[in-house]
Amino acid sequence: MDLDTPQFTAARVADLASIDLVAVHTWTSRGLVDPYRAPEEVKRGRGQARTYSLRDALRFYLAGRLHEQYRTPLPQAVRICEAVFGSLFNPQRAAFVLLEESTASTQGSRWCADVQQVAERLAAKPTSTVINVKKILDDVTKHAEYLLKSQP
Repeated sequence: MDLDTPQFTAARVADLASIDLVAVHTWTSRGLVDPYRAPEEVKRGRGQARTYSLRDALRFYLAGRLHEQYRTPLPQAVRICEAVFGSLFNPQRAAFVLLEESTASTQGSRWCADVQQVAERLAAKPTSTVINVKKILDDVTKHAEYLLKSQP
């Protein structure tokens, strides 16, 4: 499934990400995603429809979990979502991301191909957060495919 084709409404993205619709609107306004796909200098007029991609849904899903489980502030969640699901994200290589965090920011991240690498890394140096990117990708993609098939 294409990650960057805008094909979902805000309500569908909220459903895909299992978050509240108000959070979608608030986090969009605060810069988690750009549903207009426009350069920064382009002024957005009222009434312009917002459409979201699967990559946007993945970001909302991850940001929702970071907020719910760790109370991660949105600016930090935006950086984490960009590091995980940014333009360099390769769905075929989705695995685990380990985040090394302080109380105020993410210090670094490391991709691990499997659970064994995660265990080795955690044994060497404990980290604050382990993100199962493959599970997120699979869950959101399967739900998206179902929604697209059931559309009238």
